Amino acid sequence: MEELNRRGKEFINEWCNDKHSTTQRIPNEHYLLEEKQMLQPLPKGRYRMSPLKPRIVSPDSFVSINTNKYSVPVRYVGKRVFYQLIYGFRIEIYDSKGNLILKTETVPGKKKVIKDDEHYKEIAPRTPTSIPQIRRDFTALFKNGERYLTEAGRKFDQPTHHARKILEFRDIYDDEVLDSLIGVAINQNALDIRSFRELLKTYNKNNASTGNASKPAKSVPSDESLVRDCSYYQEALTGGKT
Repeated sequence: MEELNRRGKEFINEWCNDKHSTTQRIPNEHYLLEEKQMLQPLPKGRYRMSPLKPRIVSPDSFVSINTNKYSVPVRYVGKRVFYQLIYGFRIEIYDSKGNLILKTETVPGKKKVIKDDEHYKEIAPRTPTSIPQIRRDFTALFKNGERYLTEAGRKFDQPTHHARKILEFRDIYDDEVLDSLIGVAINQNALDIRSFRELLKTYNKNNASTGNASKPAKSVPSDESLVRDCSYYQEALTGGKT
């Protein structure tokens, strides 16, 4: 389609540079000298036949369009973006202010994943690959890290596999957010990486309206914050006296 449009424009331009047999004028010259100044200016924005369709960027920086997933730059994770189809094959994706993020082409088939590594270049930290280093980093970074590895070790032969996948989300989320959700995962026995992604989806959904995925989700607190020792109530009744 792009090549067809380019050739069509070249043909029209070449054709209009010849003298017209009836008017005895060159159309391109007539347009520039007389017709152009009589035309009204084009609108600032592009005309759209239909409104843009919204999407929320997934935790792994994808948008879903007609069952296929297309990656976008990681800085848009958890944010609302908008897309439109042009010519039936080109996808244009815009941010919430109407700025064009990227253009890409649709792929045939269903449930395909199209990933552009350039969209992840902003990710600086690299997750470790050795099991001992994964354990060291996981327990050092997260207060719930050691408890998670213990509980996950009772369910999986390789708990560090899931821990490493969680560490990869540090490129997108603050450590406090991940630590809070790790605590929720432990208490809900949702220790595999797939279940953890579902927790992230809930977090993103609750924060989509603000467009900010850097603060812990208020609606997804750690269950530990809801538990108090019985001494708390004893002190409340006696005014701190025993």
